[in-house]
Amino acid sequence: MEKRPHNLASLLHPISLDEFFANYWEKNLALVQRGDERYYEELLTRQNLDDIVSCWDTRYPAILLARDGVYYPPQAYCDDVKMGHVTFTGVPNLKRLSAEYGKGATIAMTSLDRSWRPLADLCQRLEESLDHIVKTNVYMTAAQTAGFPPHYDTHDILLLQIAGKKRWRIFAPTIPLPEASQPCDLKSFRPGPQLTELEVSAGDLLYLPRGFGHSASTSTSHSSHVTVGIHVYTWASILKEFDPSCVRVEELRRSLPPGFASRVALRPALQQQLRRLAPGHATDGDLARRLDSFIRHVHQARRRAPGRFRSDVAVLSAGSQLSTPPAHRYQISRRVDERNVTAGLTLDFDGNQYGLPAQLEVVLGAMCSRGSFRLEELPGGLDTASLVEFAGYLQSIGFLAAPRP
Repeated sequence: MEKRPHNLASLLHPISLDEFFANYWEKNLALVQRGDERYYEELLTRQNLDDIVSCWDTRYPAILLARDGVYYPPQAYCDDVKMGHVTFTGVPNLKRLSAEYGKGATIAMTSLDRSWRPLADLCQRLEESLDHIVKTNVYMTAAQTAGFPPHYDTHDILLLQIAGKKRWRIFAPTIPLPEASQPCDLKSFRPGPQLTELEVSAGDLLYLPRGFGHSASTSTSHSSHVTVGIHVYTWASILKEFDPSCVRVEELRRSLPPGFASRVALRPALQQQLRRLAPGHATDGDLARRLDSFIRHVHQARRRAPGRFRSDVAVLSAGSQLSTPPAHRYQISRRVDERNVTAGLTLDFDGNQYGLPAQLEVVLGAMCSRGSFRLEELPGGLDTASLVEFAGYLQSIGFLAAPRP
């Protein structure tokens, strides 16, 4: 039976979402031991990682080397490779890279979700359910190696063990729920009391709230894992416009509830909590305007489906003849605000979602109802330049097509 793509529920299974947010989120570490080393194979495998490291396309700074918490300069393991008149910079020298890895260096692939589609899709699904920013890094460590020294992160971590094993020491937070402006200084950091020591094997998951100190090492097995970093928006993210010092208050460094920007039903509770937490000089009107502005920012910053280049396009003009795909391949819906006013449109097309401004509803509806049309024939009140620009965007995602020769 074909497995479904991973989402937050499948990553945490058998811990339910309700149990996770009630008992673990921002409070306690969670370890899920599955005994299934193939659990994440649809996302990434050890062979995938070996192939990525071996490929010239993965260049500095997408691939880094580190030892004892210090990153190597690129010239220590990378070359500039000339191919004719073209020079490719930051190409890993596989011989030097392998030698340093064999001496105990950790290979780090930062933001692999930028180039590895399964991880990009996972991040997008997590952002859609949480409304928080999600990124991934990958770490590879040889056997009998110490990883990074004790440190804490300013983002929550879902650690997915892809291959091998790693032993982790977890320490109590010294700064509860640190914000991005409170990073860990490796040179001066002294961890809190050790809470536990545990081993994570292929197929397992470890959740660490931000601020929990941690360090890791390997013994008889190498290790490859994905760190899914959840960079949360907090109450301080909204309120620091009124009082920049509010990040010092632990309660204000707690995350906004999952779905805070997407679920209209949460809006009254958000406003009520903001009134309780806000400095005295912020009026209800100020808070409402700030919340509106903040939610718009969150939607604008949200990860979109990775774009794809298309060669089968035409240079458009007002007289261009175009057509839409069959109706079963797409769906258009309205997004409404808390006043039930249309705030925008959502185009679901071939498994991806695209947000569009509400003022394009008439012209988009005309495109879909006609099926085939010339741009200059469409209603909607757009000037020619705006109409051509909008059609060009729809053509770039494959929704509009020029006649085949």
